[in-house]
Amino acid sequence: MVKVGVVGTGFAGLTHAAVTALYGHNVIGYDVDSRKVEAFNSGEKSNIEKYVYEKGLSDIIKEQLASGRLSFTSDVSKLSDREVLFMCLPTPCLASGEADTSYLLNASRAICNMLNENPDHNFILFVNKSTVPIGTASMLKNFLNEHGLKNFDVASNPEFLPEGDAVNSAVHSKKVVVGCNSKESFDLLRKVYSTFTGGGYIETNPETAEAIKYASNALLYSQIVAWQSIPGKISEAFPEVDFDLMKKGIAADDRIAKWGSYISAGSGGSCFKKDALSLAHQLMTHNTDSRFVTLINDINEYNKNNLLDRAMVCGYSFSGKKIALLGVAFKQETNDIRESNALVVISRLLELGVSEIRLYDPLALENARREFDVNKNPAYSKITYHNSASDALAGTDASYIATDHREFNTLGQTMLEHIKKPHLILDGRRRIQKSDAAHLLNNGVSYISVGGTYKKSVQSTLNV
Repeated sequence: MVKVGVVGTGFAGLTHAAVTALYGHNVIGYDVDSRKVEAFNSGEKSNIEKYVYEKGLSDIIKEQLASGRLSFTSDVSKLSDREVLFMCLPTPCLASGEADTSYLLNASRAICNMLNENPDHNFILFVNKSTVPIGTASMLKNFLNEHGLKNFDVASNPEFLPEGDAVNSAVHSKKVVVGCNSKESFDLLRKVYSTFTGGGYIETNPETAEAIKYASNALLYSQIVAWQSIPGKISEAFPEVDFDLMKKGIAADDRIAKWGSYISAGSGGSCFKKDALSLAHQLMTHNTDSRFVTLINDINEYNKNNLLDRAMVCGYSFSGKKIALLGVAFKQETNDIRESNALVVISRLLELGVSEIRLYDPLALENARREFDVNKNPAYSKITYHNSASDALAGTDASYIATDHREFNTLGQTMLEHIKKPHLILDGRRRIQKSDAAHLLNNGVSYISVGGTYKKSVQSTLNV
């Protein structure tokens, strides 16, 4: 059993804390937000999921709180007896593209000051789990040395957990990358992971570990964008081309990556965009070509607007229209709305003069309310919030499907009961089934999707 501290209890930190406790270690989650700490310590599902929703996570937290292996605190002194501190702090993107490491440094300074009050403290290992620029472990070590800390080391252990499946991926871990510069640090992290690491345990130096994270995210990002930009655009240009059959034919070649083939109106989430911009900045500062990484992000951002642009090219005017926006989370099984294509769509619809945006998401509605607080922008008063898709669709002129929630798979079977006709569906996730689309087209609904051409209702013209 290792005494573990997890500094920062966002998506990655909270999941890591809970699963590490599940596998027998004593874990304290530390966060400066006392409201989050209180919510997590309550063990109540609704309190926990107000901040982080991951399937099964709240159940593990409740179980591990009861076992005594997990607790949460906003008192930094509670970390004084920890052997390992996993640093799970945000690294947002600055205007230059550079990663902002101020959260990491501020938290490290507070811990350092606390530990310096007891100069005879035991050896403590700081482990960067967030995505940080290559060379950050060395930088943090110098930073802590400059602040007088003794008997410590810094390692890198980036996380690779996909949101929406984080608990399962952590419990059945396929890839753990550990970067250290000393035997003592390697030995300590082997003790942490020996209880629950599956295959793919990789040991290297900190810089290579940091680079693995950036390269992995950039390659995953490129796969999504490639499927959007090649087969996706082909099937948007040629009405005779069936995207699903084209995808099946492409995927029959095992040399071609299948992951990312679910095309959408732009990928979102907390990592891909900021990590691509950070990697591009790092490459540029080392006089190395960064054009490919930059292009991946530029194309993805373009795609967030493209579906609206295509509708307008076909003659649709959004001015004065009532629009249902179905989904604001960046993908299914999460309440995370960071960099969601829905954020761009909402902003653009308001610019285009819609009369109302009727928003529904089964998981992310509260996060949307906070994001679109009318006190931030009076235009947000045009956004209304609804507890079901049918409520959001009521009386609308058009609907935009922005998230691939599974419940939207059957929208095409029920939406005629609620919408105003003529109606336009903008399907940014290809949720409307082919048989349902055919029925809708025969009943006053026009349809335009990613990976498909505009299909005009047989009962209406688009520009009404």
